[in-house]
Amino acid sequence: MDDQDLFLKKCLPVLGDQQHSLNPDASNEDKQLEQISLDAQQYLLSVRKEALSYPCVLLPDGELPYIATSPNTRDNTLILNTYQTTSDLQIPANSFDPLCLQKFLDTSDKHCNNATHEKFWKNICFNEQISKNGIKASIDSKPLNIKLLSALNKKKTLQILDWFCTWLCSSEITNKQAYSIFLLLMRLDPLLSNKELYILRSLSRKLIDIRNSSDPRNSPEYVYTNILISIISTTFGQQDLV
Repeated sequence: MDDQDLFLKKCLPVLGDQQHSLNPDASNEDKQLEQISLDAQQYLLSVRKEALSYPCVLLPDGELPYIATSPNTRDNTLILNTYQTTSDLQIPANSFDPLCLQKFLDTSDKHCNNATHEKFWKNICFNEQISKNGIKASIDSKPLNIKLLSALNKKKTLQILDWFCTWLCSSEITNKQAYSIFLLLMRLDPLLSNKELYILRSLSRKLIDIRNSSDPRNSPEYVYTNILISIISTTFGQQDLV
């Protein structure tokens, strides 16, 4: 029997497999899991459920010998590997949930890796980054990621513009915020339904409030809002809002 046959050989069932086969509901659960597509959280939950049915396989106590070839003498040398011991690998199966699943949930909530997530877009359009010396450095001059914008369809683009009506205050707008709105408007088709135009009209009214509160008229806020209001007025036919 060569090495290839060893890889193809079916392993003997472990204790977890025997217990799993004794459960009459286990096969039905497996069939149901195969029929549905699991998201990341559901997948981790299913892995934890399966891990609880298998025994813990631990390494023996003490240091593990490891034979390595010396690059100089090409002789086999016995090396004591002190990295993997029983204490390092002795993790109960029931700790899978707090160690892995909760970490995944915290990371997902922190980064919000979803291009339609409100917190994700607000961080991109409004946040400031902290420089290495501890002083806040404005990132208003940096444009949005084009890859994120290219993945947005009309519905998602209008959703973000609708969020802007809530995000923006009535007295100021930054270069980055104005540029973000400009890019989102440029992705829209001029032919919109009344419901979709309502979002743009609400945004235009918000921009008009910011423009009216800006002083003097040559201030950046006045210029930014004038450009965006003109785009909504001319491109999307809302000429009563100027």
